[in-house]
Amino acid sequence: MEDLLWQGLFWQGPFVGTAASAVRWAQSSSICRSAQETGAFHSRTIETKIAAEKSANTRRRWTIR
Repeated sequence: MEDLLWQGLFWQGPFVGTAASAVRWAQSSSICRSAQETGAFHSRTIETKIAAEKSANTRRRWTIR
């Protein structure tokens, strides 16, 4: 479910191309919660995890098709 929200809201939604909006959105996601729980919450952590998730989604898309 969260993966669908991630792809639908983030990559195709109103947050595309806006880093500040991406960070605000991530603050309510599990990425942010896990970062806060480990005490490593800052924008660089979010940006790194967003980039990792985007590349994982891209690889997944290519391997499925």
